[in-house]
Amino acid sequence: MNKNSNLFVLIFLGILWSTFAVFTKVSAEVLSPFFISFSRLAIGGALLLAALLLRRKKLFFRKNFKQYFIVGFFNSALPFTLFALSAKALDSGVVSILDGTVPMFEVLISIFILRRHVDKNAIWGVIFGIIGIVITSYGNITSLDLALVQIISIIAILVATSSYAAASLYINSNCKHIEPMTMASGSVLSAALILSPCIFFTNFEVIDVKVASSLFGLGFLCTGIAYIFYFKLTAEESPRVAVSVVLLIPVFGTIFGAIFLGEAVGVAKIIGCITILASMKFILNLSRQNFFKSKEAHIV
Repeated sequence: MNKNSNLFVLIFLGILWSTFAVFTKVSAEVLSPFFISFSRLAIGGALLLAALLLRRKKLFFRKNFKQYFIVGFFNSALPFTLFALSAKALDSGVVSILDGTVPMFEVLISIFILRRHVDKNAIWGVIFGIIGIVITSYGNITSLDLALVQIISIIAILVATSSYAAASLYINSNCKHIEPMTMASGSVLSAALILSPCIFFTNFEVIDVKVASSLFGLGFLCTGIAYIFYFKLTAEESPRVAVSVVLLIPVFGTIFGAIFLGEAVGVAKIIGCITILASMKFILNLSRQNFFKSKEAHIV
């Protein structure tokens, strides 16, 4: 995959993941967050494993056991469950705002924990991205009354987004010897295994066609298909590039809402989307000559 195509992969992932909040919201009305996450991982893991076998690749589970479970827990099991847990108390707009904090945590972890140098463009890009997300979803923020359950839900999502950021940094630093497709399959299946006991505490009678379709969308589209591209992007580009995909979620969410749901697109949303797109230029250093910054070991 060349550098130009990675930009299109980033956009494609933004489109796919812009649907996750709606799918999760529907499922969370009747199912536990643990079963929602398990179903998502089981369906996605089955697709990834099938793709791996079709390519006649081996999983090497025993050899890469440690990496699979670390990435599976912090990149899938923990954040998926926390997002599903928070979906009952928060609407999808607020979830989009909070989801956009992943790049911020990636930069903060790099600076204060890993003691890595972060260039100024990355910092400005993250700042513009967060501002853009807040502006885009301004109406959703003002609707919050900050009850205790909402405060807990907000904290849960921030833990989830910091977990995503940490997992991205770990993959980039410790998993480069594992092929992206193999890493995606092994980590997702490991995460599903972690959450599998929840099936003994689930009432399957509440799953109707609507809920089943949402679970399938989460598993097949937002996990299986998306992870094939996400892990390849993580392997080929810096963690900052990989996690910046979440900045596109409110942009595509706004577009899809206007096209398919007839939602109004006001001045705030337009300004917010433009600000987010501007942040992508800083984060990815987009120009006519190059799409991505050179990936030196000490630069993230």
